Amino acid sequence: MRISQTILMRLEQLGRQVDAMQQHLFNTTVRLQDETNDDVVLTPVKDIDQFLSLEGRLAADGNIKLKLIQQLAGLGGSTFGAAARRMLELLLSLEVAVQFSWAGQKGKRKFVDLGVTDVICKAVRRNFPETKKNDIECVIKVWLRHAGEKLQKQRLRTSRTHHEENFRKTKAELRDALNQLSEAPIKLP
Repeated sequence: MRISQTILMRLEQLGRQVDAMQQHLFNTTVRLQDETNDDVVLTPVKDIDQFLSLEGRLAADGNIKLKLIQQLAGLGGSTFGAAARRMLELLLSLEVAVQFSWAGQKGKRKFVDLGVTDVICKAVRRNFPETKKNDIECVIKVWLRHAGEKLQKQRLRTSRTHHEENFRKTKAELRDALNQLSEAPIKLP
């Protein structure tokens, strides 16, 4: 009795592995067929109007939705979480992301009901078929929750870099001015 249960469990496990391999083979074939297709998104969307326009295009045209799923799945990632974050970073700039929360809390827009959410889940599951939708949604929730902090850090880095460049320019100008003064002949009355 125990041996038959072990054999049955092993057969089920092998069946899941075969299903995963078939799905991977299908995804690879689809990617190869669509290499000639243009990407739907080239850079992260910079403002909310562009993002809502993309959302409208996804709702209106199933082909665009399919192309975006294929494009995002092609980004890859070592884990389903890494893949989902890469997809989010391609789709949304942090300036747009801070305008959303998962369920629309704190006066923000709802992300859960968007077509992009479904696209991300489907794209992740192309590469990680055993991943539950809820697990992918949790990654999206955390990414949205921390978008504000990331934006602040990004702005701080940009500001710091700008100040450092100004300091270097001023320092170089002062050095040049001192060199010119030291080269000029001194005239005494």
